[in-house]
Amino acid sequence: MADANNRWVESYLDALLSEGLSSEYIKNRKTEDGDVDEETAKFDADRQVNSKYFVNQILQQGEEGLRDAWSKATSAKHYEEKDARLEYLSWRVWFMKRNHARVKREDARVLAAEKVELPEDEQVLDTEDEEDSPIVFNPSSQQDPSSKPPRPTSDKVPQPSKGVKPVAIKSDRKTADFTQDEDDSSPQDVSAFFDRRVDGLYIILISLHGLVRGEQMELGKDPDTGGQIKYVVELARALAKHPAVYRVDLLTRLIKDPKVAKSYGQEEECILKPEDAENDLGGAYIVRLACGPVDQYIRKEKLWPHVREFADRGIAHAKKMVTTLAEAKTPCELYMIHGHYADAGEVAALISSTLDVDMCMTGHSLGRNKLEHLLASGTVSKAEIESTYKISRRVEAEERALESAIMVFTSTKQEITEQWGLYDGFDVSLEKVLRNRRRTGRHMPFMNVIPPGLDFSNLKVDLPEDPVIKEMLQHKPAYGGVTPKAADSSPKSGDTPRKLQRSLGETRDFGEQEPAIWKEISKFLRNPHKPAILAMSRPDPKKNITTLVKAFGENKTLRGLANLVLIMGNRELIDSMAGGSAKVLTQVLKLIDNHDLYGSVAYPKRHTQKDISDIYRLSLATHGVFTNVALQEPFGLTVIEAAAHGVPTVATKNGGPVDIMTTLHHGLLVDPNSSKEIADALVKILTEPKEWEEMSQNGIKNIMAYSWPSHCKQVLESLEKEKQCHKTHTKHKGRLSGSLEVSSRGTMDRMFSTPLANKERGITHRISKNRADFWKEEANQPQDKRDNHTGSDLRGQERKHFVVVPLDGDFRVGDMAPSIQALKKAAANSGGAVGVGIVSMMGFEHTRNELAEADVDLDGLDWIVCHSGADIWHGQQDGQWDADDQWEQLIDFRWDRVSLQRLLTKLVTAPMLLTPAPSVKGLSPLARALASMPDPDKEEKGVHPQHVCIQLDRESKSILGQGAGGRKLAISTAVVDRLRRRLRSNGFRAHLTLQMVPEEGDLISNVHITPLRASRALALRFLANKFNLDMERVTVVVLPPMVTKKNEMFNVGSYTSDLAELVSGLNKVFIEIPKKDQTFDMSGLDAGDVQSVEKLTIKVGPKLFGDRVQFIEEQEHLADVVKGVKISDDSKQ
Repeated sequence: MADANNRWVESYLDALLSEGLSSEYIKNRKTEDGDVDEETAKFDADRQVNSKYFVNQILQQGEEGLRDAWSKATSAKHYEEKDARLEYLSWRVWFMKRNHARVKREDARVLAAEKVELPEDEQVLDTEDEEDSPIVFNPSSQQDPSSKPPRPTSDKVPQPSKGVKPVAIKSDRKTADFTQDEDDSSPQDVSAFFDRRVDGLYIILISLHGLVRGEQMELGKDPDTGGQIKYVVELARALAKHPAVYRVDLLTRLIKDPKVAKSYGQEEECILKPEDAENDLGGAYIVRLACGPVDQYIRKEKLWPHVREFADRGIAHAKKMVTTLAEAKTPCELYMIHGHYADAGEVAALISSTLDVDMCMTGHSLGRNKLEHLLASGTVSKAEIESTYKISRRVEAEERALESAIMVFTSTKQEITEQWGLYDGFDVSLEKVLRNRRRTGRHMPFMNVIPPGLDFSNLKVDLPEDPVIKEMLQHKPAYGGVTPKAADSSPKSGDTPRKLQRSLGETRDFGEQEPAIWKEISKFLRNPHKPAILAMSRPDPKKNITTLVKAFGENKTLRGLANLVLIMGNRELIDSMAGGSAKVLTQVLKLIDNHDLYGSVAYPKRHTQKDISDIYRLSLATHGVFTNVALQEPFGLTVIEAAAHGVPTVATKNGGPVDIMTTLHHGLLVDPNSSKEIADALVKILTEPKEWEEMSQNGIKNIMAYSWPSHCKQVLESLEKEKQCHKTHTKHKGRLSGSLEVSSRGTMDRMFSTPLANKERGITHRISKNRADFWKEEANQPQDKRDNHTGSDLRGQERKHFVVVPLDGDFRVGDMAPSIQALKKAAANSGGAVGVGIVSMMGFEHTRNELAEADVDLDGLDWIVCHSGADIWHGQQDGQWDADDQWEQLIDFRWDRVSLQRLLTKLVTAPMLLTPAPSVKGLSPLARALASMPDPDKEEKGVHPQHVCIQLDRESKSILGQGAGGRKLAISTAVVDRLRRRLRSNGFRAHLTLQMVPEEGDLISNVHITPLRASRALALRFLANKFNLDMERVTVVVLPPMVTKKNEMFNVGSYTSDLAELVSGLNKVFIEIPKKDQTFDMSGLDAGDVQSVEKLTIKVGPKLFGDRVQFIEEQEHLADVVKGVKISDDSKQ
């Protein structure tokens, strides 16, 4: 240990020799007149700061190291100038230390005589080895190295030097109790609620992209494998330790690419196993599901076509797991679907819509915010951004997640106002209004600021006790769930013995051998014992590493005072890295060369997860500083990790670090675009020992505000509170669980955790009056006809597979009739295994009449989805047709037709439209539609309560497209996008489908507005769930108006905007090549309609969907389609 201390002393003495004392430098640079020029004086000032720092560090070391250094210098065989200066320096500093110790002892005796009680941290013991208060070194003072140290004769008592306190960041956050919401603390009975539960909680987390595994995470390997991966894995483990939680599944993508580790091809990985569990089902698991090409690892921007496939597999997994848990006598409620990032947010919304389970979202990084920063940088155009990042698709996914989420978790308040505030689906002011005046038809999710936690078990640190764990220990674990344990501060297995010092007056020794990563870093450095300015992130442009290097290189004080350590992920060859990462690394190397920083900057090629704590400890041991100067940091887990290790931090003022600094008070905030501000902040912390120490202590003292137990407690209790609040305002409630919950509206046939084959599927309940009136007119049935439409008499009850035909309008019935007849005939010959259904844009009565005119009866059809997904009608064995009231309950989610009608009316500014006139002649189609709507204050029969259809002509497009500007007003797709944005910004959650209807060489545009959960694609998933089938047992047969081929990709035209939804997912798709008389001639259309048709065209091909989507040229082949699906189904049984 003494040898280790000697190395530190020798290192600092060497640094002093390299820098030179300021007085020596001035003496050598004086002019003949004895004056010092301005440039020399400035340079000398920098040297004075550095020499002062190194002397202070030496003074805090043990006296033995100084004595040994002096002895080594005096006994050198080759006594040269450097040895003479070293002897002089070591003796001089040794003298100062002994003198300083005597002064402090005199101080202590005088204060004791005056009965002055010192603060605990300033009490002085009568020993020379524990001097930890730095002194100010005056290089102008001269002492004869040969003289003996004189005794102090002054009776004056020196006052302790006062360091500069860290800059306090004002905030209204209540840091005293971090687990309480600042506006309304969670009720005291929420925690008790989890003790009274019958079922344990089953939670699904989703993180779609990147390389996800529980151990040896390859953080920084590529742009998709960053801090989010670590976050979700640690969150899964932490949630599984909560007493109320039985199982947590983290769903991610299955990857069997030989270019990545085989562990990413493992379908299930247990990352936390509970002790004394009743079975092997509890704990936390990574579940990998196929999504897109399994044999390829692809970046997140290419995953968008496969999002619905992942959602379908997620639905199947959730149903299977809930059933398995119930059969194992550990019934669990599927409590939450939690999506992380935009892609997983959309997946969570789709699963939530089908299973009727609450979903939450954490954005991590947001598309609109990224778009703003990229455009502001001026380095890329919007077209390039769209091509590279698919930014518009990402933003739309985030909007969809906002529509469905009950709660959005954010790390900071700044994220709410400056990032989520950019979205149509969220407005801070409107959210407060809707929250205080809750209505079922308008919604904005609650933005809940809960900082993520930190897994301290992987860090080599000693921390205070977590009060949340003490509280959790009082609650009984559910079904053998994991009992939380107090943090273990003992050395981890394989660690060398260590002592983490709180000041440099104690030993800096971390064991007989320094960590391997220290040696790897020291290879780059001339003097590895200088303070380490540490940065740890992947080489991404937004992480702003180049500005940090520039700040270090431009500041002479920093260059002489410290080293710069850059941990930029793992790499092999720069040329093999992703383009953006390679560019950043190349820029860093150029800056090092430009400023001649060789020997002062370290950038090791690789490190492991186990090395991370040692890297922070290096900065601690050298009294260094951690930096995170990202242009925009969504949260900043590294800032918290640095605080846990006691390392002061300089961090960006853009994003999460603002709130972190407010809570921990362990550093300074800077403008990431100012290299000077970054350098000044680093110098300030490094050269103020007391400020460094105070920041270091603050980080550790307050760190438990960011523990995972604290995070999970806040998440579950705030979510339960929000659920309870929503139940008092929504029309029905239910949960995917092992038990049935009855709502105030009646009994609901929910997804049970017992096998569906062993129970009756149908339960009769009361339906809404206006819905009943509408169904009465549609089906022409007696008023008292209320047979159970979900019972065992359904035609589709025993089917093993469904073949589905979309009807895009009455104009398509003639073309589709032969295909429907062929499918019906083939299904009749399948022995009842295959059923046929129709998904129609028309109403039930309209669809039935049009099919009858085409000589297609309904006898061979099992069900019909109508009104663009607003209705589902089932054929009964007795020939009757009944509407599905369970579907009505499910899609009533956040729907209010009356309020929607009022908004649509307000969008039309003409006074004549505000009050429906007796005659509507001369009005635009939109005006006529609005005028024909019923009075919101009266109940009207015959009006569909969950479907609105308005027709767009040029005038209507101009009205609804106000503000869109220019030629976009004539494009129907742009008008629909504009209307969707207006609905979202007003808190309305709806699904919009554009329908293009050919009429006399022109196109008529209709907009179908249905509830958020009502679409033709979602109706298919509801029916698959209802009949206990996976989406792999559903086949969609499409006859598009146009199919063209370019290379290996097909462009498939459509009359509706939901074709992409119908062909995406696990369901098989057969696309008929249209005959010449079935294609649509666009030669007579105006430019706006042509653009709309092109917008509705989708791209399909084997590269995207493999053999799941196939093309057929003759309708006679449809019989082979039915035979093929039957053979496929038989093979799976």
